Amino acid sequence: MQAILLYAGSILVRIISFLLLVSVLVSWLPVSRDNPIIRFIYSVTEPMLAPLRRVSCIGGLDFSPMLALLLLDLVAFPLYRMLVVAVF
Repeated sequence: MQAILLYAGSILVRIISFLLLVSVLVSWLPVSRDNPIIRFIYSVTEPMLAPLRRVSCIGGLDFSPMLALLLLDLVAFPLYRMLVVAVF
């Protein structure tokens, strides 16, 4: 059970990381934001990126996606792993 939960958490972190990268790429392209897929991507990533934008915008550059990826890899997944190991 523990291995399954750890694997599921790993997959979830990969999916969120992928959506963050797609969000960055879409922001550079002239794509309509009315597209349902684009709306879904933004609805998943914006709640993570919006608070980070307050502290990670420097000189007009937005570093919030990089900070979000860093936090996912260095904080969120290790905490999830410790929680799963502690519970099971």
